Amino acid sequence: MNDTLASLPRDTFVSNLVDKCRGRNIDIETIRYELLNIAKRQKCFPYRNASLKKRLGQRKPSSEPIEGKLGNDCYLLHLASRGEFNDDLKLVLNVKSQNVYSRKQSVVEDESHSDFFITSLGLKDTVIRLEREVNSLKRDHIQEIKYLNNTVFKLTEENKQLLDITSKNQERFKNFQNQITALRNTCENSDHQLSKFKIKFTQQNSQCDSHNEVISKLEKASSDLDKKAK
Repeated sequence: MNDTLASLPRDTFVSNLVDKCRGRNIDIETIRYELLNIAKRQKCFPYRNASLKKRLGQRKPSSEPIEGKLGNDCYLLHLASRGEFNDDLKLVLNVKSQNVYSRKQSVVEDESHSDFFITSLGLKDTVIRLEREVNSLKRDHIQEIKYLNNTVFKLTEENKQLLDITSKNQERFKNFQNQITALRNTCENSDHQLSKFKIKFTQQNSQCDSHNEVISKLEKASSDLDKKAK
């Protein structure tokens, strides 16, 4: 219990204690038992055989919340732990004979220990389950990362192969283009030579026709001379 909280008035002490326990997930009942143990160590504590009264939850909407009751008990027990005792302290404790006290205290302690054991066991099971789930998620995450890395590596290798194939195809395409250009040039030269050949052939045909006419004329003249000679 820090000095700032301890020096507060009762209502402020209770409200602040409840808020702190809520914020830090602390059980006020545990604080109540601890304060009782501290108070019993005071030499002048008048109720050494006393036990804490069991606080029940709200029975009616208008009744005080159990957290307020426990907080008020903590305030009185805190005063007692500092050697300050008043009549309201009896409202917090069960003050009975030693035998009755021993039986009740044993029952309370057994219940408290049983509840604490069950709560601790439940918390341990929860922690173990959460650890298993976290480890399982880690394993799944690691496997997923490995799978993604392998997939990226494979895709990178495939991309390299595709780039090589594309580069080779581009070279082949250039070669085809060069061959096509060369064939076009050859065809153009062939067409030009064919045109020249056609012109020359036409000229030679004309010359042959002229020669044929000359030959026909000479043959006719020779025939006429033969007739005259006879």
